[in-house]
Amino acid sequence: MSNLAASVTAAAASHSNGRASGMGPSQAAATGTGTGTGTAVVGSSNGSSSAALAAGADPFFRQLDGAASVVRQYLQEDVSNPDLSEHLSATTPGHYRLVLNEISTPVERKRNILIPDAVLEAITSSNAYANQGLFPEIERAWITIDNNLFLWDYLDGRNDAIEYHRHSDYVIQAVGLVRARKDVLVDTIKYVLVLSTNDSVTLLGLALESPKPPSGSSAGSASGRKELKIYGLDMVVPTQGVTMVDFCSTDSGRLFCRGREDNCIYEISYQAQESWFKQKCTLTNLTAPTLSNLVPSFLQSKQREDLTTIIVDRERSVLYALYKRTEIEVWNIPADHSKQPYKVTRTSDLCRQATNICPSTNMLPSFDFSIEWMGAVSPSESRTLHMVAVTSKGVRLYFSHSRSFYRSASGAAPPVDCLDLRAVRPPPQPNSVEDPEERALHAQSSGNTSDIPPQHPASGNIRTAYYSQGVFLAASTLTKDHDSATDNILYIARSPARASRAGTNTTLGLPQNVGTASELAETATDLIHRGSTTVIAEAPQSVGVPIVDGNGIRLSVFGLQLVLPPRQFLIFGSSGVVILSERRPIDVLRGMLEANQAYEQTIVPFFNRYGYPQCCAMLLAIAARNKNATQSTAVDGGVVSSNGADSRIISDNAISSAWRLFFEFGGAPTSLAGLRTTQALSESNVRVSNRFEGLALYLARLLRPFWTSSVTKTSPVAGNPNRQDAAVSAAVLTSAQADLTSLAQFLQANAQFFVLNAQNQRSFGAQEGEAYAWKVEHDRVESIRVLISRTLEALSFVLLLIDYQLPAVVSVLKPERQKQLAGLTFVDLITTSQGRDVARALVEAVIDRQIASQVSIDSIADVLQQRCGSFCSAADVQLYKALELVRGAKEARDPAERAACLRDSLKLLYRATPQLPFEKLQAICADFRELKHARGAIELPLKCAAAWDPSNVANTIPPNASPALLQNHPALPILEKRNACYALVLDMLKDVDDALDKAEQLPESTSDRLSELRKASDLRQDAYALALEQSDKLFHWKLYDWLLERGMTEQLLKVQSSFIEEYLLQEPNSVEKLHLLWQLYRRDEKYPSAALVLCGLAKVTDIETVDLVSRIEYLSMALSLAKSSYTPMSEMVHDIEDTLDVARVQLEVQQWLRQNYPDDERILDLDEQLLDMTTLWLDYANPYAMNEVKIMIFHIAAFREVDLVRATWSQLIEDAHNDPNFPESQRFQAVNIKVVDIGRRFMPSDTACPIPVLLEILEQYAYNERNSQDIPVGWTPMTLLQAGGNAQEIFDSLDSMLSSRVEPWDTKQARVFLLAEMSSYLTIWLHDALTHSRPGVGAGHVFPASRVDDAISSYLSAAASLASAVAKGEVELPVERSLGRITTELKGLQDEIRNKF
Repeated sequence: MSNLAASVTAAAASHSNGRASGMGPSQAAATGTGTGTGTAVVGSSNGSSSAALAAGADPFFRQLDGAASVVRQYLQEDVSNPDLSEHLSATTPGHYRLVLNEISTPVERKRNILIPDAVLEAITSSNAYANQGLFPEIERAWITIDNNLFLWDYLDGRNDAIEYHRHSDYVIQAVGLVRARKDVLVDTIKYVLVLSTNDSVTLLGLALESPKPPSGSSAGSASGRKELKIYGLDMVVPTQGVTMVDFCSTDSGRLFCRGREDNCIYEISYQAQESWFKQKCTLTNLTAPTLSNLVPSFLQSKQREDLTTIIVDRERSVLYALYKRTEIEVWNIPADHSKQPYKVTRTSDLCRQATNICPSTNMLPSFDFSIEWMGAVSPSESRTLHMVAVTSKGVRLYFSHSRSFYRSASGAAPPVDCLDLRAVRPPPQPNSVEDPEERALHAQSSGNTSDIPPQHPASGNIRTAYYSQGVFLAASTLTKDHDSATDNILYIARSPARASRAGTNTTLGLPQNVGTASELAETATDLIHRGSTTVIAEAPQSVGVPIVDGNGIRLSVFGLQLVLPPRQFLIFGSSGVVILSERRPIDVLRGMLEANQAYEQTIVPFFNRYGYPQCCAMLLAIAARNKNATQSTAVDGGVVSSNGADSRIISDNAISSAWRLFFEFGGAPTSLAGLRTTQALSESNVRVSNRFEGLALYLARLLRPFWTSSVTKTSPVAGNPNRQDAAVSAAVLTSAQADLTSLAQFLQANAQFFVLNAQNQRSFGAQEGEAYAWKVEHDRVESIRVLISRTLEALSFVLLLIDYQLPAVVSVLKPERQKQLAGLTFVDLITTSQGRDVARALVEAVIDRQIASQVSIDSIADVLQQRCGSFCSAADVQLYKALELVRGAKEARDPAERAACLRDSLKLLYRATPQLPFEKLQAICADFRELKHARGAIELPLKCAAAWDPSNVANTIPPNASPALLQNHPALPILEKRNACYALVLDMLKDVDDALDKAEQLPESTSDRLSELRKASDLRQDAYALALEQSDKLFHWKLYDWLLERGMTEQLLKVQSSFIEEYLLQEPNSVEKLHLLWQLYRRDEKYPSAALVLCGLAKVTDIETVDLVSRIEYLSMALSLAKSSYTPMSEMVHDIEDTLDVARVQLEVQQWLRQNYPDDERILDLDEQLLDMTTLWLDYANPYAMNEVKIMIFHIAAFREVDLVRATWSQLIEDAHNDPNFPESQRFQAVNIKVVDIGRRFMPSDTACPIPVLLEILEQYAYNERNSQDIPVGWTPMTLLQAGGNAQEIFDSLDSMLSSRVEPWDTKQARVFLLAEMSSYLTIWLHDALTHSRPGVGAGHVFPASRVDDAISSYLSAAASLASAVAKGEVELPVERSLGRITTELKGLQDEIRNKF
């Protein structure tokens, strides 16, 4: 049918105005320059991230992903903190960076808090038994005086900030605080307070509750601190005269202690209720045999070795027991509470082992070797070292309890199977002095160093110690120039590994933490503490952000100093509590800036120590007023919060100095191509500046608390196991938001310093390579600025969701969206298109909940746009306001108000179409259909279809595309979206059709039938008019398909559109579509095109089966239309006529077969296509002896083979003669009927029905049958006249036969027969001529009188010549053919002719 389409198109073009054809859309491929992979390029990546793949060619997300790759790279810097064992292996024992100046000291005294007077007086009473210690977990110091327990809130600062508990009449010997068992005690009780006397142990419950602040008090007043509540648990266990001390527990709440008198290890178990076989609280001896638990201790004769202390590694569930202060025993604690701990190993001869590891120290004398303190090494600090012990001389011994250095593939901790001494670290040598570099700083200090000795002092054995996360503190009595009540506090901190070489610029992400032993040496300092030290502890930090990497190793100091406040250490002694505050690198730098000591002599060594990028990051944090970087370091006068941090803010002068140093030491980007002239300018040859690395580091640290975290976490509740809530707290997000806002403001205010301007040209030069490097770095900074802006909006968005009840919002999302959200991280939310889609779904959920609650959405829509515009654009706001108007329209009762709401909503929706989700569009269209708003239900989906395919790529898919092509076609998703929009329009059209049908079916008696009918009819008319006036070709085609499917061809023929002709011509064709096409052309008076379509229908073979009769009808109509053309179409008419003639022959063939061979399969074959004449002759007419068909073929084909024609007619006459339906004497009538029937169809035709041939055959038939049938005289010419033969031609042929005398007419009898035929024929002819002559026209006009007169004369002569033969009896004739009668008739005819003419 493609030829048909081309022919019709050409014909239509020749008879109608031309139309401009639309060009197909062209797609411009977005290309981007790839970044190099050299080490000088920050943000370069060898592989594209999932965000880039998800974003596709979207330049916005491509830019975000570029910035995110920089963040990913710099996040790795803080997770490169080496394991403690690696750090110890890289350093030299005994080598320290001793700091004894206030500028760079790693710790400072923050606060000195005295014991309340009343308690102090009671302690000093001569008759009192007193003891003291710290519970930093609950921010209390405990003091016992006889049987009284005081819990002192040392951070409160008031003398009456004490909780008091009076125990039994027995003196309290020991106090412990352990974790509560969650499966036994209520949730509010987090800790168990253990009180030990000489004969029992009592367990009390502890809870911290937040009281309501008193009227008139501020939220930050002391009265707002949590109150401690002590609850009796009715849990007391007798100890049979053994005093229990050293209470410690695992994280799961298993409680252990040491028997002071019997040197045994015990476990105290407790349960909620007593049972028949077990009391609420029981005591189990783990060291002695099982039966010894039943024997009083004074009856046990065996003297056990001295058990000095026990500790529990809560995270690993391992117990360490120190015997004789020289030997350590290791116990493994099963997770199952029903299983007892068991001893694993015991190590002795520690002095020798330590000496072998560190032979250079003199602080390991065998005669004075004892261990004074033990503590666990956190798994976040080391995977291979597990415990540290401190000797009386301050030597640290690091142990491992496993021979397997690394975790298994499953992540499980290595087994406890040994206790190996792995490293030894002696303290600094007495009288050690600072390095020259530090002494130079000492000269720059203010001189207020009364707390810092001038050199590392010599001191006695340590009183107590503390170690955690790389910080070691030890208290020892000063032995020189000080009284015995003065202690020296030795503070040693692990130095952070340098991130980069001093003064150089390298790409972070390389293993930069590899330095020399000197560079990695621990930092040590001393503080003078006036008073004896009882215990050293660390104040707990409230950690709401990740502080470990993916392997569980704690982040570096650089990474934590911007998300956590400084660590606080508590020194509790005879006079009270001293709070020491860690001074991290940023604190040291801030101190220099505050004290106006940021000179070259101090700053350059600082930059060299920590690396320029790290220092730039710290300067930027201060200049951008980071909250954790800008707290004052003043010692006195500050109000201390619960973690001991001073709340005052850094001065503006210090911030200004930080700003200046950031840009002075930040350097400039450089181009390697400028140094190596053979290299071309490219990003791979650009080395970014220190300031950019500092910016990237600082940004990465601000983002770390949430960047890779999931947006939501599963928080199941009863009835909803999949409930999702915020995974990161609002406090963490708010804090990050504040610091990111400050950074964004800093970049905005200082944007000129990140581009090559006149000032930078003077400072750094302006060669071509440098200019290019500046441009590359500026582009990077701009990407970071965009990322910060997007991140701020994302944080605002999540915080808003939290405010609007995030779990409830998530619950209304579709299941697939909930699943996507559950796996979505913040980086995905910010940098990927999937995050954008999920965010949009969340916004819609919030709006839907507002609408469902009958709450106006104006306020929330405005808030969304203001706070997170990229997540809720102006188009989104317009959408939500439009939804509000649609809701108003549904509720309005006034038609005018409803119409106004719909009109205004549609205006807003038109603007929001690019971002309108299909689900929302579907719901809106349903509302429009319900409101019978045809314009909205039709135009809005079509505008969405156009907006979602602005380049019209859906048109690139061929209408007849195969399923395989469709499946792989890139435009298929867009086409499907457009088709979904079109379906919404068709839904509206179906509704108006159904409404009209319903109105028409109303009973005639219904009063408002006419009104409803008119409304439905008007609505339908308007809806179809709106649909048909659209310019979307794909929609029109979809509409036409829909109308055809519903059999609405009349409606389709009424369409006045430029698209319908192309639609009907478009492959694949169908008979139905071609029917419509020719009718369309006829309607538009394009008759030639209509005729061509009909001809095509007649010849169609490849789409549907058309029967032969229909083909002939198509050809007949085509012929009529071609003849009706305003332009002469003679050639077309001739072609159609020829085709029609052949088709009619084919129909004759088919009818013949049906009559003679009704079961022949070829009958149906003749319906499938039109055959040519040759095929019809060779395959049908001739083989089947279809003589009548042959005659028809002779007529149509103008076939002039006389012999063939004669033979065909002879066979026809013979067949008619043999018709059994006629008696033998009347068979000539069958011949007459056959000849007349065929002759009337084709005469005059000198090819199919030649008169001479027919006359000869019929006369011969009559002559031969003269004796067997009663054939009338003149039967042959009369038959031909009835068949439509020409009278004169019949006369001429008969006359010729008389004159020729050829066989069989050469006998006298035959000649008399022919004379009788002629006489009869002339009589009839003359009578007919005289009877039917027209008025005013003589009979001679149709009758050749003169010629006939002459012929009659010759016939009379012939008759006379035959008279003798007749007389002799040679000729036998019937009466009607007697010669005398013939002569009489001829003479009478001649007389009449002469008389009339």
